[in-house]
Amino acid sequence: MTNLRKCTAKLVTSRKENLFLPEGYPETVTSNYLRYTGWNIFQTFCSSALGVLSTQQLLLALGANSLTASAALNWVIKDGLGQLGGVVYAGTVGNKFDENPKHYKWMSSLSLNCSCGLEMLSTLYPGAFLPIAALGTVGKNVSALAGSASKAAIHLSLSKKRNLADLTAKSGTQATASCLFGTFFGTFLGYTFDYSGSLVAFGVLSASHLYACYKSLDCVVLNTLNPQRLDILLQEFKEKGRVLTPEEVSEKEATVRNYKPKDLVVGKLPSNMDIEECMKYWEGKEYLIVEQPQKTFLVFKEEAEQKELVEGYVEARARSWGLEKISLEQMTSKGWDTSQPFLSPNNTRFKVLN
Repeated sequence: MTNLRKCTAKLVTSRKENLFLPEGYPETVTSNYLRYTGWNIFQTFCSSALGVLSTQQLLLALGANSLTASAALNWVIKDGLGQLGGVVYAGTVGNKFDENPKHYKWMSSLSLNCSCGLEMLSTLYPGAFLPIAALGTVGKNVSALAGSASKAAIHLSLSKKRNLADLTAKSGTQATASCLFGTFFGTFLGYTFDYSGSLVAFGVLSASHLYACYKSLDCVVLNTLNPQRLDILLQEFKEKGRVLTPEEVSEKEATVRNYKPKDLVVGKLPSNMDIEECMKYWEGKEYLIVEQPQKTFLVFKEEAEQKELVEGYVEARARSWGLEKISLEQMTSKGWDTSQPFLSPNNTRFKVLN
């Protein structure tokens, strides 16, 4: 009979329930996750307090006009106009949220501050309640849309184990908790200070809100290619012959301003040339490059694939800057994702007719 060896065992589980952090933290997120989250929570706290202060002034301005059916109608109209403005904005921006999420997250915070600032002024001009309140609501809807749209790309950059849904859910619990405390704090300020004091408190919260947003975006590292990140990468390659990592490019990347190359135009042809003249420059590739003294124009073929967008952009820069071309393999070896570049806006492409 076979001898059976006695042994002891125990069940081990690695699952740890956490209301505010993704499951498996910190192994399931990038190293910059906690710094980003800390600043983002503080930013949400400030925005909630700002909202309470500005809404208080809206209600006071509405009360100055009298709380009648007319006043209620004004409130409904300003909400309707605000929602319409948000829809127009989202349709205009399109996939630029994915191209430059850090910039649009910043624009979301700036829009919220400006909107709340307008609402704070409504008490001084109760007769202009509707235009002031409508503009403020437009700004808040723009802020909400830009913030939620850009947040998806930022969360994706923080995710390591395909846990985007969990990370987004925990971001929601963090926001809910910070909003709750911000609401209490804003209510306390509103009932403690008079109008002048509320303005001072608003200014401090507004500055803190923008600072927290800037610091949180400083923690975000994106490995997708857009014109700004690729230009930084190519400029460094030209000067020092080395390929930067996404972390190194992030340190040089501008967040506040929306970067647009001045000497390279993508998706357009020179206005002084017709399509037949431009096609003389075509070399049979998936892109067309037209060089002029001050600008280089780059247009992609209708059937161009993602990798060919990168190759075309690099080729255009190689010609205008006089640098050696960098390969896709060199980029991917440093951690860059060349499979989904954001280098071709939704505008002109060319098609060869047989």
